[in-house]
Amino acid sequence: MAKNNTNLTQQNTVSASWNRCELQHRMEPNSARPATMRLLSPEIAPRREELLEHTAGNSHLFRQLATYSARAGHCTLVTDASGILVMLDDGAGKAETDDWNGIGVGSCWGENIAGTNGVAMAMLEEQQVTMRGSDHYLSMFSQFTCSATPLVDADNQMIGTLCLAAIDRGYTADYLFARQLLDAAATQIQRNLFERKYRNAEIFSISPQMQRSLLGSSELVAVDETGIILGSTTKAHIPLGLSRQQDLSGKSFELLLGVKFESLHEQHSFVRTSNNVSGSVKLHSQVKSARTSRINQARSNNTKSENQSSVHRTASPSLSELATGCKSMESICSRAETFFHRGLSFLIEGASGTGKSAIITALLNSVDLDEQSAVSIDCASLSDNEDDQNYFKTLLQQARVVDSNSFLGPKAATLIFDNIDELPNYAQAGLRSLLNELENQKPARITEHTLRIIATCKHSLLHSVESNCFRDDLYYLLSKAVIRIPLLKQRENLELFFHELANRVAGHDVEFTTEAVNALRGYDWPGNVRQLHNVLQQALLEGNFKRISLIDLSSTVVCTTSAALLTPQHVEPGTAINLVYDEKTQLLDALLGANWNISQAARTLGIARATINRKMKRYGVKRPEDRQAN
Repeated sequence: MAKNNTNLTQQNTVSASWNRCELQHRMEPNSARPATMRLLSPEIAPRREELLEHTAGNSHLFRQLATYSARAGHCTLVTDASGILVMLDDGAGKAETDDWNGIGVGSCWGENIAGTNGVAMAMLEEQQVTMRGSDHYLSMFSQFTCSATPLVDADNQMIGTLCLAAIDRGYTADYLFARQLLDAAATQIQRNLFERKYRNAEIFSISPQMQRSLLGSSELVAVDETGIILGSTTKAHIPLGLSRQQDLSGKSFELLLGVKFESLHEQHSFVRTSNNVSGSVKLHSQVKSARTSRINQARSNNTKSENQSSVHRTASPSLSELATGCKSMESICSRAETFFHRGLSFLIEGASGTGKSAIITALLNSVDLDEQSAVSIDCASLSDNEDDQNYFKTLLQQARVVDSNSFLGPKAATLIFDNIDELPNYAQAGLRSLLNELENQKPARITEHTLRIIATCKHSLLHSVESNCFRDDLYYLLSKAVIRIPLLKQRENLELFFHELANRVAGHDVEFTTEAVNALRGYDWPGNVRQLHNVLQQALLEGNFKRISLIDLSSTVVCTTSAALLTPQHVEPGTAINLVYDEKTQLLDALLGANWNISQAARTLGIARATINRKMKRYGVKRPEDRQAN
């Protein structure tokens, strides 16, 4: 549906432009190039200097963009805000006055002169567009495709356009690659200008936790010392679920993110999920100014402790926390960390719910969030249709750009292939080619710009190779480093892990009764860590969120299996949970879980309130306030 809407918008844009070209600009599709279409050199130089001044001298970035785009057959064009071409670079080192297929510096790409084209549409629509050959009104341009995006300053005012032009081969992958490369370049230019303007404010970067493009970049938000947003880059509103960029300025950062502004000063970077945010976003303290340092020093210790606790509750578990109580998991996490930080590709195998995704998230969080781009692909969701094939090809092209230390790409990027055993044949061939290229590079290629590739599989990937469902050459490229995660029931010291996970779910220390621990240890855990998390969360909700007893577990799947371990030999299997352990303990667990609310405890046990009172008297059980009174 989204693709259909995009195509319809594109058709409407082109149709409206063609109408203007015919009725308003009085053009003929087959007319010759207008004489006024190209300016002379003396008129071009001041325009170029003005654009470079507006972009704070980003000519080196334009040059690098040209170098990388030329590999895909694109020529880089830069215009000023009037649509005058002031820079042209096809990656071949030509002088700026040279032509590229008849297109030269000084040419004007306004709609009233050049008809329907990428530059004109990007300026009119104020967004990135792609004009294919048949979209151009003037037939002389029908052999070209051009993707263009506006260049904007720190205040989101248009200062020019950036365009990639090529001979139109009709390949969707060409269009996707050009659009994503342009987006990355234009974003980087605005980031440079934004950081320059707001150098005395505190700047936070924000981006989705997972992206669809390796060349995607985070957006910036400048905040004053009271937590009010001063400004933001063009697309900062999107990760926050807002409809317009203008909706950010003057707003409270705390209200928009659902996180106390003070806590952002105490932690360099973290992932935050909020009811006000569309999905998970990454927050990163981009710039620490002298004023910010003074603000931090003025924070009270009490506020600091409170806010750090708040951040900890929402953060993903670290590698050490995932390995709590288990020596084999400690070794596994240590190996994964070594492979990841050395930029080596590796394979994680483990049954569903054992923690494959949690390990990857912990690895991603162990690096600078603002300098780490991660794209996760569920291989089971890829089909053989044209859209998926083009997307995958584009992703591999981006991976090559990132790995070649592109200034446009992030400093680190990770491609995650979930369910790698279900990768379609065309994608297996493409991934094999990429991994082979990486392997053939120098062994010491690891730099701060490193592409990392991680694959996951629910079973041994070798089984898929042996059944001819997976390429053996791709398997051996991936399996040089294989990490196998044990089942939850195979871990040692499970009780420590129960406590660690419950503490993380609750956000504070949680107490377990002996009966509850025995029940948890006796369960088989077919759903592994994911199932344990759900059971603990349900038990905490059933109780008071401070203590887990067998009563709190009674509505979960755990007690169905574990009751036999706790039931005396003379009790028939399947007997209700209230016969499993002694009546006084059961009564106390129900009262503690209900925070001594007798009515709630009675409902938990399925007995009358009067019966609760009678049992309390029989066993000498008193409310805490009654004991203090005595």
